[in-house]
Amino acid sequence: MKDWIEYITLFEEDIYDYIFLGFLFLAAITFPLLLVVDAPYGKLFSSSWGPTIRTDIGWIVQESPAFFLFLYFALLDKSRLKEPAYMLLSIMFLVHYLQRAFIFPLLMKTPGKPTSVIVVLSALGWNLINGYLVGRGLFHFEAKLARDWHKSPIFIIGALCWLCGFLINLHSDHILRSLRKPGEKGYKIPHGGFFRWVSCANYFGEMVEWFGWALASQSLAGALFVFWTIANLLPRAIHYHQWYIQKFSSYVTLNRKACIPFLI
Repeated sequence: MKDWIEYITLFEEDIYDYIFLGFLFLAAITFPLLLVVDAPYGKLFSSSWGPTIRTDIGWIVQESPAFFLFLYFALLDKSRLKEPAYMLLSIMFLVHYLQRAFIFPLLMKTPGKPTSVIVVLSALGWNLINGYLVGRGLFHFEAKLARDWHKSPIFIIGALCWLCGFLINLHSDHILRSLRKPGEKGYKIPHGGFFRWVSCANYFGEMVEWFGWALASQSLAGALFVFWTIANLLPRAIHYHQWYIQKFSSYVTLNRKACIPFLI
């Protein structure tokens, strides 16, 4: 029985490697593709992309698998989870997805606003794969972190980056939710926080957040997560930045970048 379990594990490890490489390749082609294609999301929503679903329900459906998959793999190997570094990394990951999958949709000012089913299904598939790679990799397939890793400068810097990115993301979402008073319609220019420097401060916060997590975890799956985050959010931020410029004639006078302060 033990030999059989070891065989199954080795077989899964091979499958894991193939999924990892395929996901890496997909990220590499997604970045240039999204630079030329406007994904039907948020301000760029278009009903021409087919059936729609309520935005709040869509968010829960697409984001929650990452939370539950990571939690499952963390509990599957409790020997690592008992160590401080793994416990802290788990808290970081789960806190983000607790907020993103369950709290964020409840705070939406227009929860019934439609979003494309194709976008929800794409995000659902992405979160299933990413949740598997990150959770299974961290707790089983990747090299074990040292017991005192949580005391290392790299871990501490990474954790602080995660915290800063998380707070930037939360504050930016709050600013965006507060743009319109009850009953108001239409779009407004966000101000305050990192919106002082970029059009998509929430995206910048998420990039910083996952860069910090990947640094703290020293995880290849975490690094791929960062790569995917940039490949997905940076082109979207560039399109949003261009949308603001076209929508508001005075926007260029704000001298903002799209997503990364002073750079892009």
